[in-house]
Amino acid sequence: MPIPNDVFEAKTMMSARLLSAAAERGVVGRSRTLSVMAASAAAGNNVHAVGVGHKIVDGNLTDEPCVRLYVVQKLAETLLSQNDLLPSTVDGIATDVIESDPAFILPNEMNENAPVHAAAPDCTNARKSSQRPVIAGISTAHFQVTAGTISCFCRSTDDGDDAEGIYVLSNNHVFADVNKANIGDDLLQPGPADGGTQADLFASLHRFVPIQLGGKKPNRDSTQLSNRL
Repeated sequence: MPIPNDVFEAKTMMSARLLSAAAERGVVGRSRTLSVMAASAAAGNNVHAVGVGHKIVDGNLTDEPCVRLYVVQKLAETLLSQNDLLPSTVDGIATDVIESDPAFILPNEMNENAPVHAAAPDCTNARKSSQRPVIAGISTAHFQVTAGTISCFCRSTDDGDDAEGIYVLSNNHVFADVNKANIGDDLLQPGPADGGTQADLFASLHRFVPIQLGGKKPNRDSTQLSNRL
């Protein structure tokens, strides 16, 4: 189900409200604690990211669009002061508070505020080579495209799709050849420009969101979903 525009507007509002202040207070240097007193004291410095998605209730993904508030440590409302409570709605849009570690671009030795567990691994120099098992961040493409990058792997919640199947995501121009591809077309890893041939087939195109050309229509979601073989 597409995310409505008003959800993105609410997300922008919450980002402006929460993220600048959190950055100034060093939220990226925080990590979870077992101390109730320490966790409660740091609750005002908890939100490290804001996004959009569908609300998760009791571990299940629902159809309700929401603004996602990512916190270092999720706490019961009884442990929070009124000033530290995050809103359950923003202009009528539901929010969902999700506990996760802050993400970092720089490894620890270059970011003195990063906790030890957040060190970033070195980027692979083999990203243009054939790799099995296939991982995110390496070369891929439709068989008639030069080369692009695998974004991530996921499962589908669409009716009719295999709920246990593993899918791979990339952009329209990588997997769908700017709307010219056919469902079922071969996808290679690595992409043809990086030496990929029919022997490097690893997935087939399952569906794609047509990209709107001309600059007059928004493209909020142009990622492509493809079956892994």
